[in-house]
Amino acid sequence: MKHLYILSAIISLSVSANIELIINKVQSVLPDGAVVERIEESEISGIYKVFYGDLQPIYVSSDGDFFIYGDMYSIKNESIKNLTQDDINNNRSNIIKDIEEEDFIYFKSPAERHLITVFTDVDCGYCRKFHKEIESYNLKGISVRYLAFPRSGIGNDSYNKMVSAWCSKDRNQSLSQYKEDIQKELLFCEENPIESHYNIGRFLGVTGTPAIFTAKGEYIKGYYSPEDLLELLE
Repeated sequence: MKHLYILSAIISLSVSANIELIINKVQSVLPDGAVVERIEESEISGIYKVFYGDLQPIYVSSDGDFFIYGDMYSIKNESIKNLTQDDINNNRSNIIKDIEEEDFIYFKSPAERHLITVFTDVDCGYCRKFHKEIESYNLKGISVRYLAFPRSGIGNDSYNKMVSAWCSKDRNQSLSQYKEDIQKELLFCEENPIESHYNIGRFLGVTGTPAIFTAKGEYIKGYYSPEDLLELLE
């Protein structure tokens, strides 16, 4: 038994040494400002996943001399699975989970079966179409949490309207009114999250709206009817 403990300790030290070596080698070639955040063993023996501030990891050999940036697939039961996409989805999901609950505008289903996060723009045609059917999504068990994504960037009319909606006492009503093109007095508050939402959306890969993310971090681009979206989610 004593020999087993010694062997286990030697293996543990060897793994730690490999990880430290990988960190040093990878860090030396990363762009300025990027840092190695964590390292995990990949599904391939001798290959490590290195996360460094991007959604997608890089794959590095145990000696740190080689790396691959691309997708890793598994083959099981005559089917192919994209393991890299799983990591990307997991990272997206964790980023969204870290957003404060109060930063969302939440349209909750009375019988929630699915929770989605939707990046929206009040002046986007398909966002307005999506929102007109918000009750239908809710009745099908789909709860919707909105984040703001002004497509033209920070400081434009859409941005100002969404700042106003998030600064309103009744944010759900205000957002709905802006999506119905009802003219309202613009409000402003210092602690609004719109720029933060926009930056998070860009990091997650959002380029247009509506941009839908499932609880698992899967990215669904564009408008889907309540029926079609429910089918996708299930």
